[in-house]
Amino acid sequence: MKTFEEFVASREQMDPSARKMTEHQWEQAYAAYRSSRERVRKSSSSTESKRESGQSKRKKSSSTHSRGTRPTPPVTGAIALRQQVRAQSAYSDFRVMVDLLAWVVIGVIIVNALLKMSMMVSVYVTMSALLEGALGVLVAFVSKHLIQVVIDIADIALLERQKDHKSPSVKSDEPES
Repeated sequence: MKTFEEFVASREQMDPSARKMTEHQWEQAYAAYRSSRERVRKSSSSTESKRESGQSKRKKSSSTHSRGTRPTPPVTGAIALRQQVRAQSAYSDFRVMVDLLAWVVIGVIIVNALLKMSMMVSVYVTMSALLEGALGVLVAFVSKHLIQVVIDIADIALLERQKDHKSPSVKSDEPES
């Protein structure tokens, strides 16, 4: 956590008009900064403890099941990156909207295919309506996932940019040759 002097220096660097603030205003701003940091730490630690307790409950319940259950595979690098990006996503509302719209489109395609199948007499026409509906569902499902990938690309680029801003301070410690 930043000290009061570091906090003042960083705020003055970001916003030159902050130099006009009184000492009392600076103290209030620093108190707000510290309380927000503490809230973030508490919420992240409480979610981690909830996850850990949930995992231990799952392990206990899975051990009582039959021999056919398999343990969950460990999280790989790509899955961990996706989870981290989606947890810090700037586009979570857009992601929910895309999911909802995709499921509505899939539902409409299924209803349309069922109505076509019920109206047709010929077996071949009914099968073609079924295949057309299945193809429409497949296209909608693939489109939904491609849009999710496009959203993730923007978030991954933002995450990489944040990592790049943190790394020059580490590189500056190395002697130049």
